[in-house]
Amino acid sequence: AFVSPRLVRAHVPTAELTAIELDDTVVRAANACLGLQECACNTIVADAVSWVAERAAQQRLCQGVAEPQGDRPEGQAGTEEPDRQEDASARLQFDAVLIDVFDEANLCPPDFYSESFLSDIRCLLDEAGVLVHNLHFGSRKLNVTQADAENAYGEAFVARGGSGCTVRSLDSKGWAGNALIGVSRGNAFQSPGETLLRAARSAR
Repeated sequence: AFVSPRLVRAHVPTAELTAIELDDTVVRAANACLGLQECACNTIVADAVSWVAERAAQQRLCQGVAEPQGDRPEGQAGTEEPDRQEDASARLQFDAVLIDVFDEANLCPPDFYSESFLSDIRCLLDEAGVLVHNLHFGSRKLNVTQADAENAYGEAFVARGGSGCTVRSLDSKGWAGNALIGVSRGNAFQSPGETLLRAARSAR
């Protein structure tokens, strides 16, 4: 997963990068062996599902979605300037989210494509932003996980006016490899999958 910050840094030098990793040992190894420390990436050791949920709660509060008016001191309801609220809201959002997580059985834990997690991710994704989720295929369990994740992303994004597609990585075999689910709140993935693959081959 820590190859991703180096890739993004190379293509978008001015990007602000944040990585969430559960295991501090993995972070230390990435710094020592994968050049993570050279990427100027803000690396956070935390449970990503919980971290995303907390940040999404902050975002909804900035948007005034879930804040009870009764919690404000008397006479202060609605006094924060709208432009300051928008600025705070924008700072909590991302232009791109890359998900690459597997358990000891090489499966993506269901929490990472659950309805609540995808709702939180959608809240944190900019209107023009993109999300790419890396999954493995090639066994019955892996293929079922991919199908379940595709359905979940379809309901959370495509069915709500967004766009999405699934493509296989350039180095995948016909029977096994990496499946990449791409979704957006907007129309970023309305192009056919083959168009995206041609662009990937060109940028390779």
